[in-house]
Amino acid sequence: MAYTILRLDELEWSKPSAGDQSRGIVRLSDRLEHMRANIWKLPGGARGRRHAERVQEEIFVVLAGTATLTLGDPPQAIDIRRGSVVIVEPGTPVQLRNDGDDETAVLAVGAPADTTRAEYLPDA
Repeated sequence: MAYTILRLDELEWSKPSAGDQSRGIVRLSDRLEHMRANIWKLPGGARGRRHAERVQEEIFVVLAGTATLTLGDPPQAIDIRRGSVVIVEPGTPVQLRNDGDDETAVLAVGAPADTTRAEYLPDA
């Protein structure tokens, strides 16, 4: 049996490969075969890249603070507090943001592990 335990206050954050560089990321996907997952840390005012996954279902779990997800087209902004879970179907435009002043942390999970069929869209 193999497993990994990660504690939010002990994570080593790196910079994202694109987009808002004020964000931090822990790339869980590097340890996974059949799905993708990352933990995102967003300071106040930070925003992820708006995109629509063509194949993946995505799940967003707010671990700390309050995040804002803009969903759909036209985009609708929804504030999601710590402990909340949002499930996003393939084809739905989504953007993760932090519209507040306090830092937030969000676990983002996608399956299947298809990284080739996302469409990146203009910010909402």
